[in-house]
Amino acid sequence: MKDNSVQISLRHVRTIFSILLLLFSFQFFPSMSGAVGNHWIYIAGKQQDQGFFYDRESIMQLSDNIVRVWTKRFGKDSSEVKVLQEVNCTHKIIRNVQVVVERRAAGTLAQGKDNAWRGVVRGTPEGELFAVVCRIPAPESLKNH
Repeated sequence: MKDNSVQISLRHVRTIFSILLLLFSFQFFPSMSGAVGNHWIYIAGKQQDQGFFYDRESIMQLSDNIVRVWTKRFGKDSSEVKVLQEVNCTHKIIRNVQVVVERRAAGTLAQGKDNAWRGVVRGTPEGELFAVVCRIPAPESLKNH
């Protein structure tokens, strides 16, 4: 009887350890959780199914003036384009850190990055993103210390 309780306890410890390891990975690698998060908020575009979204849960304050956030838009070919962007709130510039293009049926089609900073233009989806992330402080739990 004693051996069975020890085996059950070891199974529970392994399960708990696996869950903690998974939670730990999302805590210290927030860009992973932003890429797959279901916290997309519509901010621009003619229609919501063709619009521009950002993931509120992925907002990370990198410094006093730089914010990182995942965005998403839909392509004309039914593709989904997710972009990890950095916004410099002081200089009103933005850049793509990572770009992922996916099609529901085909999976990931392409990945890349474009680290060139460019100006934020008012009235564009990125202009709306700038207005949102530079006004709203990132949640304390997501700030990079």
